[in-house]
Amino acid sequence: MRLGTTRNLLLMLAITACAHSQTAGGGGAGGGQTGGNSAPVPAQVRKTIDAILGPTANVTSEQEGGVTTYEAAVQTKLEIEVGGAGELQRTEVALPVAALPTAVTAALASKGTIGEAEVVVSPTGVAFEVEIGDDEIVIDATGKILEQHHEVDYKQDDHD
Repeated sequence: MRLGTTRNLLLMLAITACAHSQTAGGGGAGGGQTGGNSAPVPAQVRKTIDAILGPTANVTSEQEGGVTTYEAAVQTKLEIEVGGAGELQRTEVALPVAALPTAVTAALASKGTIGEAEVVVSPTGVAFEVEIGDDEIVIDATGKILEQHHEVDYKQDDHD
């Protein structure tokens, strides 16, 4: 798949997730919640969704080939970086730490607890950006660390 196609697909998925979660009600923590389709959400399905996306995830279900599939969505944090000439430089979408590839979490296990994670699409490819304490690490899906920065937050007072 071409990088441009991958970037467009990721962007469309993120925008759809944002729009979907803003127009539909939350799923709640109850085992019988649905997002508008008729099948109740089994407790084991809700448990997995709550562990990854949290109890506010909206859950829908669909029947395909006699099998029920559940889809969960939450409001998505989407960021883009645009250059001075208006060119899209990178797209970042927040994702649950539990959704990171196994190779990524295994490679970072000795560095501490991952606080936040994003998938990053840029002209050079797709990677993951994670925060562990004050460190920001960019890592590919195989677990190879591409960049590592120590972040220092400077509080600015916007209320002069």
